Amino acid sequence: MTEKQQKKPGEKAQKKPGKRRLGLAKQLLMLMLIIAAVNIASGGLIIYLNTQVAGDVNANNELADAERSYRELSDAILETMLYVVKAIDAPETVGEGALQERLSALPAQVDALDEKFATLDEQFEALEDEPEYRKQIGVIRMAYDNLELLSGQLDQQLDTQTRSRLLGDLINIYTVMLEMTTDNLNLRFDRNVEETNERLDGQVQLASTIAIINLIVLAVLPYVMSINFNRRIKRGLQGIMARIDAYGAGDFTYYGEVKERNEFGEIDAKLGAMGKQLRETIQATVRVSGDVLRLSDTIERRLGTNREASEQVRGGIVTGRALLTGQYDETAAISAITEEVSASSEEIDATSQTINSDMQQMRGSSQVGLQRMNQVKRQVQETAEQFGGLLEAFQMMQERYNQISGFLTGIRELNEQTSLLSLNASIESARAGEHGRGFAVVADEIRKLSVQTDQIAGSIAGEIKKMQGDLDRSGGTIRRFAEVIDQTKILSEESGATFEELEAQSAVLSQQVSDISASIGEISKGMGEIVGSVEKLTTTSSEVNDSMKHMNTLSEEQYRISDELGGLADQLRQASQDLKQRTAAFKV
Repeated sequence: MTEKQQKKPGEKAQKKPGKRRLGLAKQLLMLMLIIAAVNIASGGLIIYLNTQVAGDVNANNELADAERSYRELSDAILETMLYVVKAIDAPETVGEGALQERLSALPAQVDALDEKFATLDEQFEALEDEPEYRKQIGVIRMAYDNLELLSGQLDQQLDTQTRSRLLGDLINIYTVMLEMTTDNLNLRFDRNVEETNERLDGQVQLASTIAIINLIVLAVLPYVMSINFNRRIKRGLQGIMARIDAYGAGDFTYYGEVKERNEFGEIDAKLGAMGKQLRETIQATVRVSGDVLRLSDTIERRLGTNREASEQVRGGIVTGRALLTGQYDETAAISAITEEVSASSEEIDATSQTINSDMQQMRGSSQVGLQRMNQVKRQVQETAEQFGGLLEAFQMMQERYNQISGFLTGIRELNEQTSLLSLNASIESARAGEHGRGFAVVADEIRKLSVQTDQIAGSIAGEIKKMQGDLDRSGGTIRRFAEVIDQTKILSEESGATFEELEAQSAVLSQQVSDISASIGEISKGMGEIVGSVEKLTTTSSEVNDSMKHMNTLSEEQYRISDELGGLADQLRQASQDLKQRTAAFKV
C-alpha cells in the first residue's frame, strides 16, 4: 500500500471542489462530436470547392457556347458574302429576295451573341492589351451594315468597274474586319479556357488534399483517444481492485482514492462510502453484543416474577366468566326484538331512497339531454354555415374551370396560327432549296408539335367538361343536404323544448320524494341507534367473555413462554459471545 493510499484513520477522502466529473460516455461523445465536426468542416469545404468547380465548368460551357455561336455567325456571314459575290458575278442565278432573306436572319444571331459576350465580359476580365468581347460585336455589326449596303447596290445595272469595286469591298470586309475579329476572339477564348482549366485543376487538387487530411485525422484521432481511454480504465480498475482487496482482507480502514473524474472515480467513492458504513455497522454490532449480554441476565431475573403474577390472573378469570354468562343471555333476547323493528324501517327507507335516486337520475338525464340538444343545435348551425361556404367554393371552382376552358380555346387558336406559320416556313424553305433544308425540318417539327398541342388541349377541354358536370352534380347533392340540415335544426329546437319541460317536472317530483325520504330516514336512524346500542351491549359481553377465555389461555401459555424465554436467554448470551469473537477479526 502506497503513502497516497494509506492515510490516518478518521481522515475523509474528499474530492477537490470545482472539478466536474467527465464520464467515459461523455468523453466518447466528445470524440464523436470532434470527428463529426472534422467531417462537417471537410464536407463543407469540399462542397464549397465543388460549387466553385461547377461554376468554372459552367463558365467553360458558356465559353464553348459563345465560341460555337460566333462560329455559326461567322459562317453565316461568310455564306452571305459568297452569295453576294455570286450575285455580283451572275445576277441572273440569284433568286429575287433570297439575299434579303439571308441578311434578315443575321441581326437576331448578332443580338444573341451580344448577350452571351456580355455575360463573358462579366465573368472574364480582359487584359490591358485585350479587347472586350462586346467590342467585337461592333465590328460584326459594321460588317453586316456594309453587306446590307452592298446588297442595296445590286439592284442597279452594274458595269465591270463597279463589280470589281464591290468585290474589293467584300474582300476588305472579310480580311480586315472578320479575320481580325476572329483572331482576337480565338486568342481571348484560348486564354480564358486555359485560365478556367488551371483554376479547375487547383480546386480539384485542394479537394483531394482536404480528403487526404480528413482521412488521416479520422485514422489518428480515434487511435490516440482509444489509448487514452485504455490508460484511464486501467488506472480506475487498479484503484478499485486495491480497495476491494483491502475490504476482502477485513481491513475497512483503507482510505485510498481513485484520481479519475469518470465512472471509476464515482464507483470508488461509493465503495468508500459503503466501507465506511460497514465499519460503523461492525462497531455498532460490537456494542450491541455487550448490551445483549446484559439484557439476557435481566430477562432471567424477571421470569420468576412473571410466573407468580400469572397464578393470580388465572383465579380472577374464573370468577369473571361466571358473571358474564348470565348477562349475555339477557342482552341476546333484547337484540332479537330490536332487530325486527329496525329491519322494517330499513326496508321502507331503502324503497324511498330508490325512488328518490330514480327521480334524481331522470332529472339528470333530462339536463344532459337538454345540454346535448343545445350542442346539436350549435353543431347543426355550424354545419349549415360550412355548407354555405362549400357552395361558394363550388361556384368559384365552376368559374375557374370556365376561365381554363377560355384559356384552352386561346391555346388552340395559337396552335392553328403556329401550324399556318410552320406551313409558310416549309414553303419558303422549299423555295430556298438546299440551304433551306434544315429550316424545313424545324418547320415540320413545329407543325407536329402544334398538332400534338392541339390534341392535348382538346383532351384537357374534354376532361374539364366532365369535371364541370361532376361539380354540378356535387353542388346539387350539397344543396339537398343543406335542406336536410335545416329540417334537423327545427327538430332539434323542438326536442330541446321538450327536455326543458321534462327537467322542470322531474325537479318538482324529486323534491317531494326527498322530503318523504328524509322523514323515513329519521325514523330509521332512531331505530338503528337502538339496535346499535343493544348489539353493542351484546357484542361487548361476548368480547369480554372471549377475552376471559383468551386471558386464561394466555396465562397457561405464559408458563410455557417463560420456560422458552429462559432457553432463549441462554442462546442469546451464547450468540453474543460468538458475535464478539467474529467481529474481533475485522480492523475498524
